[in-house]
Amino acid sequence: MISDKMKKITKSDKRKMLLTAAGALALVVIVVIVSSIGKGLKNKQEEKLSGYGFSTAGFKGITNVECLNERVAVFTDSSGKKGIMSLDGKITQEAGNNEFYVVSDAWLSYKTAVRSDLSEYPLLVDEATGKISKKQYNKPDTPEKTAYWSEESGALCWYGPDGFIGKVSIADVALAPGLYPVARSDEPGAKFGYIDEALKIALDFQYDRAGVFSEGLAAVSQSGHWGYINPTGGVEVNFEYDTMGDGVYSFRNGLVPVTKNAKYGIIDRHGKVAVEFEFDKILQGRDGKYIANKDGKWGVLTVDEQIFAAANTTTQPQTRESAGNYRVSTKGGGLNLRSEPNTSSRIVTEIPNGAYLTVINIENGWAAVEYSASGRTLTGYVSENFIKPVTQEEPE
Repeated sequence: MISDKMKKITKSDKRKMLLTAAGALALVVIVVIVSSIGKGLKNKQEEKLSGYGFSTAGFKGITNVECLNERVAVFTDSSGKKGIMSLDGKITQEAGNNEFYVVSDAWLSYKTAVRSDLSEYPLLVDEATGKISKKQYNKPDTPEKTAYWSEESGALCWYGPDGFIGKVSIADVALAPGLYPVARSDEPGAKFGYIDEALKIALDFQYDRAGVFSEGLAAVSQSGHWGYINPTGGVEVNFEYDTMGDGVYSFRNGLVPVTKNAKYGIIDRHGKVAVEFEFDKILQGRDGKYIANKDGKWGVLTVDEQIFAAANTTTQPQTRESAGNYRVSTKGGGLNLRSEPNTSSRIVTEIPNGAYLTVINIENGWAAVEYSASGRTLTGYVSENFIKPVTQEEPE
């Protein structure tokens, strides 16, 4: 028989065992809940990938985003209305418009216009700020004209909806030194080549499609695949990327989004993969940030700072002798070239870190400069704090 004392010990042990088991079960439940909440927050806010991150914060209710050109992105919300985003994913004009479209001339002199319920005529978009301007585009229905090479005339000519208009003169386009893509004729399937600023053929008509030069490289396609060439026609990035239905992008800060096997990734100017091909869409970006879509969700893809800095140091096609006596010196990002010597003036372009430029004058902390890139020479003002003189001892 079991004594009364032994019975008391047994009951006590049972109570302790039950309490211990209950405590352990509660701890497991808490861990599972915390873990689930943590995973949910991570999936909802940010997914850290190898060498880059993807955040969906700020994109709630956005169903689609598209690049109208390499300066402006347009988003659509769940109601079907459209607004404007900067290329790094910041909303600059809230949704509320019916349609955005490009009003373009030759070689990057394009404008973005918007059709709105609030205006009888389309309005222009200020692409430096991403805001809709009150200035009206007075002739929205005027047919656009496009420049093609004419074998018959042996010259670059204007063509419109009704066919031949006339020859293009240098005064019509006033091109800076560089190369510009043109088709051999206005016929479907015509091959592309490049002309120079004097409107003379520089690279023969051998490409199915051709893009503008940026950072010393241009996207061209042959046999259904895209690659990148230099101004002599040499292949810098092999023809191994898919034809993209919405066009191809130019290099910016040494990186460019491309597609392969119907997936988007990002490469540098040597063809090295900076972002793996696992995205459903990546738009043209700015400062290492790109609007992207992954698994049906829109967000901002941010390239790791080390990857961005490494790519940015290899994007200078200029030489010290030809490009000037100063260099941009930032912490890796670009330097704004402004139209006037103040921070509220229009941004002309963004100059990559390490790029060469010519300083004309420095006054009150602002340098008047000339900057040459992509076949164009631009003038404007930059902050004196982010440029440094090139010395004779500086290595090539």
